[in-house]
Amino acid sequence: MKRVFYSCAVLVALLPLTTVAQSTSAASRQLPSQSLAVLLPAAAEAAAGAAAAPTSHLYTGKVLNEKGQPLAGALVASGPNKDQITVTNADGVYLLPAKAPVALLRVTYAGYEDAELSVVNIQAVTFNLEPVDHYRRQLKKQGRAADKAFFNK
Repeated sequence: MKRVFYSCAVLVALLPLTTVAQSTSAASRQLPSQSLAVLLPAAAEAAAGAAAAPTSHLYTGKVLNEKGQPLAGALVASGPNKDQITVTNADGVYLLPAKAPVALLRVTYAGYEDAELSVVNIQAVTFNLEPVDHYRRQLKKQGRAADKAFFNK
């Protein structure tokens, strides 16, 4: 019973955050002034370990399509083994922290050619992706139950 009550309390506490996230654009989104954050002991140790390990490099930039529009959800990976991966936001912007200097950044997005770029120094890198020829997105087939009913024979 305690778990059900606790789950309901957490749901009620987080409900205002979901309505804010879904009703406003990414650029104008603001969180409510009162927020609740719960840090469990295991998570606290992991957060302390992550804070202790310094990030020496931060790669930033944008991913755009052939028309110059941002591509949200593009994957940006570093290195030949793709050790670190990040995803672009709604504005096509990515932030990729790296522990060591990276020689190569690779960007992938469904329906577009993959792009690779050698990184010499840490500056904002913009990728312009070209669409794949003859690429079709899968279309979901929809039907109604009435179309398949026995009396349509």
